[in-house]
Amino acid sequence: MVKQKNACQHNNTQKAHANGIKKKKRTKYVSTKGMDPKFLRNQKFCKKYNGSKRTQD
Repeated sequence: MVKQKNACQHNNTQKAHANGIKKKKRTKYVSTKGMDPKFLRNQKFCKKYNGSKRTQD
């Protein structure tokens, strides 16, 4: 008996749609790992002093 080929495009699309083609899940916050330390330090102060709690006189 001949083995069934799994390389054909028709079979692959059927297998892909069997469980549904899903979009990649997006994270809420981008990771800061490996970013420029000078930029991260500046970002920290920016978040600290430009928050909604601070009121302008």
